[in-house]
Amino acid sequence: MSFRGLAFLVAESCLSLAALVVFTAVFVGDYRMKAWLNGGGEGWNSDPAQRVYFYANFKEPPEIPTIWTQALSKATLGMAILTVVWLFVHGIASRHHYISLGATLACETFIALLWIYITLEQCSSDLTDEEHLSQYPWFLTRACSRAWDDAKAACHTLRAGFYLSLVIVCMFCGRIILSIHTLSCGRPRELGYTKAGTGSSYHLGATEDDDEAFELRSSEDDRQQALRDAISPVLAFFPASHSRSLDEHF
Repeated sequence: MSFRGLAFLVAESCLSLAALVVFTAVFVGDYRMKAWLNGGGEGWNSDPAQRVYFYANFKEPPEIPTIWTQALSKATLGMAILTVVWLFVHGIASRHHYISLGATLACETFIALLWIYITLEQCSSDLTDEEHLSQYPWFLTRACSRAWDDAKAACHTLRAGFYLSLVIVCMFCGRIILSIHTLSCGRPRELGYTKAGTGSSYHLGATEDDDEAFELRSSEDDRQQALRDAISPVLAFFPASHSRSLDEHF
């Protein structure tokens, strides 16, 4: 693995681990509920405390906005775990095995789409209270210093999680664009991919021995082709059987 590849791997690993830590804190600390209570008390969004009046009047309360649900916290934590696992598996495969370029593009495109969806949900609106409409969550539009003391950590952590999600989306999109561009230009080896067999599938081989063997085979093939081209005028005067024997010799 080249130094540039190792640097990218370390940066991506640190980013994914940071997301894992942040979203674990969001889930364990139930920070979305704390932020919802804080915003409701300040009139920045719907107030969960008002839902008790719906029950008292035997009315169905409005659906809890996605931005404040624990389900979103579970989803973000799950995406962080998935990203860590994928980078780990891909890193192992790049050192010891082969992984097809098509499979890599498919998996990373799928993960990128999931991250885009999760990121959009993290900045979704709360429109359940007509008197306190919130187009974006208050922890993204207001300073965390205005939050209650027990909600300051929730504000900072939720904001950090949103920005980390944006960076991860950019990371996967960059990987996808680079892979597609390199493949379309016919230079898959720049990403460490080599052509497997005689087919059109490119696989990721990360050992230097494989690269050296590939270069030696290519050099030998080029040498033999050059020799054939050089003696082709001479071979034209020999019968076909002799030509085949000479070709086999080279």
